Amino acid sequence: MTGSEDLLAEDLGVHGKVYPIKEIDLARSIQDKLLKLEESGELLKIKQEQQDKVKQRAERPKEVKGLKRATVNKEFTYDPSITANKNIYDHQGNIIVAKGKRVNPLSYRALPQRLLFIDGDSEDQVNWAFSKAEKTPSMIILIRGNIMQMMRNHKIRLYFDQNGYMVKTFGIKALPAEVRQEGDVLVIREEAL
Repeated sequence: MTGSEDLLAEDLGVHGKVYPIKEIDLARSIQDKLLKLEESGELLKIKQEQQDKVKQRAERPKEVKGLKRATVNKEFTYDPSITANKNIYDHQGNIIVAKGKRVNPLSYRALPQRLLFIDGDSEDQVNWAFSKAEKTPSMIILIRGNIMQMMRNHKIRLYFDQNGYMVKTFGIKALPAEVRQEGDVLVIREEAL
């Protein structure tokens, strides 16, 4: 190996025309635009609009589409059983559910309360749900409406079926609807008011 003193540098000359960089520095450009927005008050306005959108979405989440008002009483069941597509092991490597075994979670843990699905913008559905909840432990779940205002008015915890996951799972097509456990199945009742 040679030491650094053995390295030589030499000027190889210019092999083409060199131009100065004329592109705008992206970071400086963004910083300048933000500064202009701040000076004009526009940045504060944008920030406030975003805060208002977030607050509005919290107050009134995106409604679940495709549900109609129940015009007839309809009752059907939902079996939450699943069949294991592979062995399921515990933390010690013991098989707790063998591949191919059918398992019903309701056999191990009961539904602790009834589920009441309502349109929070429908006064009669809201009254129906609160009337039922007074008699039987229930979880009220909205698919539409101002959930925060309802919780403030009624001083009760409410829930919202984000993206309609629960109504799709249970096959609910009309409201109001009640879900209750009977044995190892859930009974869904869409009720005409």
